[in-house]
Amino acid sequence: MRFVSGILGGLFCLGLSAGADPTIEDYAAPREFLAADLSDDGSKVSLVHSIDGEEFLCVITVADRSEQCFANLRDLRPNYTYFLDDEHVLVLATQRTRVPHILGERYDESTPFLVNIETGDVERLVRRVSNLHPAQTGFGRIVAISPDRETVYIPAFNASSTPELDVFAIEVQRGRGRRVIRGGSDTTGWLVSPSGDPIARENYDSDENVYTVEVPDGDDWRTIYTSDEELRTIYLRAVAQDRQHAVFVQTTAERTADGVYFMSLENGDITGPFHVSEGREIGQVISNGDGEFIGVEYTGISASYAMLDEDLNAAMDRLVNGFGGANINLLDLSADGTRVLAHVSGRQFSGNYIVYDLTTQSVAISLAQRGWIDGEAMASADSIEYQSRDGMTISAVVTTPRGTQPGNGDTLPMVVMPHGGPESHDTIGYDWMAQAIANEGYLVLQPNFRGSSGFGAEFTEAGRGEWGGAMQHDVTDGVELLIRAGWADPERICIVGWSYGGYSALMSSVLNPEMYQCTVSIAGVSDLYRMLSDVSLDRGDDSQAYRYWTDQYGRAGVDRDELEPISPYYRADEIQAPVLLLHGDDDMIVPPTQSRRMEDELDDAGRQVRIRTFSGQNHSIMDEESRVEVLREVINFVDQHIGGE
Repeated sequence: MRFVSGILGGLFCLGLSAGADPTIEDYAAPREFLAADLSDDGSKVSLVHSIDGEEFLCVITVADRSEQCFANLRDLRPNYTYFLDDEHVLVLATQRTRVPHILGERYDESTPFLVNIETGDVERLVRRVSNLHPAQTGFGRIVAISPDRETVYIPAFNASSTPELDVFAIEVQRGRGRRVIRGGSDTTGWLVSPSGDPIARENYDSDENVYTVEVPDGDDWRTIYTSDEELRTIYLRAVAQDRQHAVFVQTTAERTADGVYFMSLENGDITGPFHVSEGREIGQVISNGDGEFIGVEYTGISASYAMLDEDLNAAMDRLVNGFGGANINLLDLSADGTRVLAHVSGRQFSGNYIVYDLTTQSVAISLAQRGWIDGEAMASADSIEYQSRDGMTISAVVTTPRGTQPGNGDTLPMVVMPHGGPESHDTIGYDWMAQAIANEGYLVLQPNFRGSSGFGAEFTEAGRGEWGGAMQHDVTDGVELLIRAGWADPERICIVGWSYGGYSALMSSVLNPEMYQCTVSIAGVSDLYRMLSDVSLDRGDDSQAYRYWTDQYGRAGVDRDELEPISPYYRADEIQAPVLLLHGDDDMIVPPTQSRRMEDELDDAGRQVRIRTFSGQNHSIMDEESRVEVLREVINFVDQHIGGE
């Protein structure tokens, strides 16, 4: 086992102080601030501010920290704010809706709202636009803004019988829009100049699995690039600063890292890879206001950056190194590049928005998302690395309760928390559930098993076909490591997971029934064959989603006889530990029937099981009251089985 994180004690402390011990309600409470954006001149921050249970669009002036709040967004679910100009902020919100005879099911409708920060007026950005399809799940994504900031360009599906993804120009002041660029039958994405001219359009034929890039050629389009992609991997992210190339990210030939590639907009020739960091993936291509590539963010156990501008690159290095190993996520830059908006999370930070001034090399403002959880109250989260039984290097986050020193006389009860996805990963950033559990005196292990994202395609793809196999062994190997190290008490271990993590928790209790004293699955999958059948019915056997999941299951593919042995539902009688099942009854990702049927099977096998569903809650169970109850259920269940001395 090897520690890979640094020691707390960086340049920026942000006035952290000791306070009362947080409660379950404190951990489950929604963030006070979210969806922050920086104005072009770097003088203001727009965000959503939660005040007394209501959500407001607010603007904070950095210099004097004054705040003005405008729209009450209580009936919406705001996802992000965007400073359009000195007078207007765009708010993108979603509403659960249904369009009869079009989608046939509920979906999240995206709606952009325009807020005048001088008058406080709020109205839909798009008010007078013809030929728009009534169901727009991704509506509101801006692909370009005119230099005078009076027009925004938004991709949207047209209202034809076979909707196509066009580009519409929307006048900010009047809300009037018109279609300016037409898409084709397979168009999926656009690169557009600030003047509204098309740079390139992407197409993907899901029937033939063919990806193409086209560029304008007079009144027509010319194909410059074609590739066969059963699972699409290329997405154009930006234009190069020479504006002669498109920028995309793809795994390198060795498949151990990501690289930046440039595609000639003249003939489709590809050069690269550039900005390769071994064992890392590129989570974000960073561009300026004109859509030009200026840098990358690397993912992994914590974020790092490679910026083209030397001063900005040095500033990001100072930020990453200055917070003592906390996770730093770049969110926005001022137009002149002298100020950056970033998010700080982990170590003694439960989530802070900061504006960092490059000229003074100091934090101009810090806004704590969870001001009620101060730094001294947080459990210590560190990253470790260990070797799996077949020699693969696995990273993990280990969160230790305050005042304990595992391995130096403190052998602690432990909760194992495999993440969801499975193609996601845990970082040293703030994790509300891990912190809450650690605050109750439990060691928390969060392994980034093979199949996780963030550490290169080779590592991710090593999980394909290993559901119920090596992916589970990686979790077990981490548990056994902490037992051997004297950190974890082998007689007091529970496993808790959400989504894929719920599957992993159940499957761990099948494969290692004597290792765990209790098991919690939140919105977890229990029957892989049934899950695949649902995807087939919902999306079709020729869909990207169906191909993705059959690829995940690998050799098992769609064979029921192969999927049943790696499905906890069919092996319920092998589970010995008591099981708690939690699920939102409005979950559109993992149907709640996955938990209900698992309960029935465990009950039939004579096992100790309890289920609780949450009315009106989706896969993430976002409602504050419901999250409090989820956390209370988990902690009470864990306390019941491994708590106490």
